Amino acid sequence: MLRTAQENNYNLGISGLLVYGNNRFLQVIEGIKGPLESLYEKINKDERHSDLHLISEEEIEAPAFDLWRMLFINLDTIGRGRGGGTTLGEFHPEKMSPEAAFDFLSSIGNFLKSESEHFVDAQKKVAFCDDDPSALKLMELFLRDQPFEFRTYLSATELLEDSEDFRPELIISDIDMPRMNGLELLKEVRKKDFYIPFIFATSRTLDDRIEGALSKGADGYMLKPYARNELLTGIRQGILSSALMRNSAIHW
Repeated sequence: MLRTAQENNYNLGISGLLVYGNNRFLQVIEGIKGPLESLYEKINKDERHSDLHLISEEEIEAPAFDLWRMLFINLDTIGRGRGGGTTLGEFHPEKMSPEAAFDFLSSIGNFLKSESEHFVDAQKKVAFCDDDPSALKLMELFLRDQPFEFRTYLSATELLEDSEDFRPELIISDIDMPRMNGLELLKEVRKKDFYIPFIFATSRTLDDRIEGALSKGADGYMLKPYARNELLTGIRQGILSSALMRNSAIHW
């Protein structure tokens, strides 16, 4: 659903942010009034959504999330990474005042823009895990001209054994793998470091394991087959998510 939203938003010139935490979502969408009103009406009628609350609707001078067609942030992962220094049980966006929502979203938006300006200054470490060699070759092809240091692994055990040496800043993993699958890999990674963003790759558009994985510490997912622009956006978002976790200036 997120992938479809990002593609549609790109075509409509809509940007925004989708925040998940405490089994709730907080979303901001920005763009031209007509397409925004149509999108909100569509969301409101979608039976997959319930208890929809409109916090605020107003004109803005400039978009706060114009770099993103719909950036996804998992607050549950951030909360666990901060070692209990949060109050995620009190995250109730439906009770937020417009002022509180604005302050919360502005703190995230300002931080992300600041990080984006310095994104290419340092080489980022990305790990890919998939038991399909052709999928790993495609990753290498897509990333060979990008500012990333990346390693590929044919099994979860290979990645875990090399993680102390490589110390990845982002992990992208297939779900269905022999011996240790992606969900088991996620569990092991979270035992060692809550700060590492973890994104699943799946060929199933309605994989019922994805929702459970998000609640257990995954930061998002991508659908196979990969599109290059989508892959690069996912990597960028994942690394920025890691920076967001480590930044104590973001409060909710």
